[in-house]
Amino acid sequence: MKKLFLILPIVGLAASLAISFLIYPLIAEPLGSSPMSDRYDALAEGLLRYGTLSYYPDSSPTVLRPPLHPLLLALSMAIGGENYQPVALIVQAIIHAFTVLVAVRLGFRLGGKQAGVLTGLICAIHPLLLWYSGRLIVETLLTFLFSLTVFTFVRYWQSPSLKNAALAGLVIGVGLWCKAVFIPLLILFPILIVTRRGFSSRWRHAAALVSVAVVVIAPWIVRNYSLTGRWPVLQALVGYNLTVSDYFVDHAPESPLAYIPLIYGVNDTGLRQWIDARDSTHTLGWLETERDAELFRKSTDRYMRDPLFLMKKISINSVWIWSLASTPGITFVMALAQGSLLVFSLVGAWRMFRAERWPSDALIPFYAALAYVAAHLPVFAIARFSIVLIPSLTATAAAAYFRSREKRATF
Repeated sequence: MKKLFLILPIVGLAASLAISFLIYPLIAEPLGSSPMSDRYDALAEGLLRYGTLSYYPDSSPTVLRPPLHPLLLALSMAIGGENYQPVALIVQAIIHAFTVLVAVRLGFRLGGKQAGVLTGLICAIHPLLLWYSGRLIVETLLTFLFSLTVFTFVRYWQSPSLKNAALAGLVIGVGLWCKAVFIPLLILFPILIVTRRGFSSRWRHAAALVSVAVVVIAPWIVRNYSLTGRWPVLQALVGYNLTVSDYFVDHAPESPLAYIPLIYGVNDTGLRQWIDARDSTHTLGWLETERDAELFRKSTDRYMRDPLFLMKKISINSVWIWSLASTPGITFVMALAQGSLLVFSLVGAWRMFRAERWPSDALIPFYAALAYVAAHLPVFAIARFSIVLIPSLTATAAAAYFRSREKRATF
């Protein structure tokens, strides 16, 4: 098994490098794909040049995104200079290899050796994980951190201790430096701990997990408070994402299989220009949070007036989070790959839910994925966001299969 801990990550590393340097450059232009997204490169250059998270060439500190992914890009820029992209792609290939390692160990803990091998192999060569490792966007790092968070909590669940609870909190805290999507896990995991029966230290362990996570993310929150005067700001994008997603849902019949035309429509509304506008009397961080809060109020007021629209939005996003991509062709591939994974994981989770006492350790990755999806549905959902769940849901499906097979063999 120790050899597999090395072999499968090496397979993942080689596959990621092959996709990034040999295949992606050939097919990116015909598919209309860009290696960059969300202006993370501008944030990285701002970090490198000004020592603060800012969208280069503007030196004003921003609170729109956390700094972990831009920091990795900035380190790649420091090493590679103007030709930094190959360095950054190698870093992402290494991150993908570590994701495979976590997937192997997660599958092994939940379903034994065969489940670990299957989970690791699928993740090592999964076309969607490899596709995004060839692009310099946040999903590759986010997939690793989400999978590591799930693994550390499964490890805690199987061996409860104050140390393991604190370790799970530590990883969640680091994840929050990457993206705010770890907040649902910071809520879910303590709930699972305190509802566990026959466990006298549950409140102390739950408090340790939350406390460590809060301590880890506290410097970022304090930094944002100094810029905005608001507590607690992780990233000022919720209102903006609500507004963009509302537009997507309103105009879904115009482009149900691709979001690029919808993005163009959002840009035509002038929303992006309004968000980016500056004035001389306020800090950029203050403007970002105020404008995002205004967008948040407008969207939530609409949901209060028209709850049927919110239900419609959640229904559409529950499909789009597994399917909607930039073009119809990619949407078809996403729907096929992610839809299959969803079906297998749902079947596996249902079997374990019926066969094992709640909450089963093998269901923890599924619950984490459920919390992640549920947090996205009212806000914003496209298929890229569900890539993060591939290792966790694969481990759920693999563990269910091999556990049920072992029970049949025993019987």
